[in-house]
This record gives sequence, structure tokens and C-alpha cells, in this order.
Amino acid sequence: MNVDVQHNFRRVPIDLVDDPVNPMRESFDDEAFVELMASIQSAGLQIPPIVEEVDGRFRIIAGIVVPPPAER
Repeated sequence: MNVDVQHNFRRVPIDLVDDPVNPMRESFDDEAFVELMASIQSAGLQIPPIVEEVDGRFRIIAGIVVPPPAER
């Protein structure tokens, strides 16, 4: 199967980024979440979220993280 994928990397304002239509995760282990956040703080975000532009805004289609336990 051949898939023609175009990679365009750019920064977009966070206030123009919307949550995905369908959540990608129903739950997230609290301990795993804390480890993930520590890793991002230490090494940075290694793989940026993938978004699609919809009417001048951006919808996350891959790479979203659920809110921290305190915000759930």
C-alpha cells in the first residue's frame, strides 16, 4: 500500500487548538501520567501532536494526553 503523506511542521497558537472529536483515551494510569510528565519536562516533547486545520482552527488527531488527575 502506498500512502502519500505530506509533512508540514509549524507552530500554531495553543488557543487555536481544539480537542479531538473522539477522545483517544478513556483513562490514563495516574502513575504513568506522572512519569510521562516528568519525561516531557526532562527531555521535551519528542513527537509533536498531529493536527488538522478546520475553519482556521486546529483539531488534534493524534498525540493528545488526558488531563492530569487533579483536573479530571
